[in-house]
Amino acid sequence: MVRSFVALEVPAVAGLIPASSPEGSVAHLTLRFLGELDEPTVAAVRRELAAELLGVPRLSFRLDGVGAFPSPDRPRVVFVDLSEGREAVVALAARVEVGVRRAGVAPESRPFVPHVTVLRVRSPSQRERARELLTLPPSGLPREVIADEVLLVGSELTPHGAIHTPLARFPLHPPPSDGG
Repeated sequence: MVRSFVALEVPAVAGLIPASSPEGSVAHLTLRFLGELDEPTVAAVRRELAAELLGVPRLSFRLDGVGAFPSPDRPRVVFVDLSEGREAVVALAARVEVGVRRAGVAPESRPFVPHVTVLRVRSPSQRERARELLTLPPSGLPREVIADEVLLVGSELTPHGAIHTPLARFPLHPPPSDGG
């Protein structure tokens, strides 16, 4: 079984999104969490995403601002929000959803909310870190991101955090020129 998700890689933001922690992790915007999949389903996801994402143009979005789920007063997840390009990311996630469902993955029950997770609050020290992140203006934001590929990622949970391994890459293409 492979714990996996579909994502866009994002650059590290100083003091906010870790560059790589632990070794092998990737700062990312999750388009669809898939959970534990057997090898035949992973192969089907690869095949269906390759077909669904064929010819999809690359996109850009802006990382800007910090928020929390369920709320800044009771943060369980701290995230970086998108201020521009949200619609394009939502449309891409919808295409990913079509592909993974054709591969036999159960439908997602929650609506897609584009964001980059920075911290999951599980302890008093993490709660304090969440308060800091939510009150201090982060350096490195806003930041424009050009997404030129979608990743299918395997995720191994360790005591030091998740280790992410790309299982497949699906290139996004430059928009067609206007012929001018």
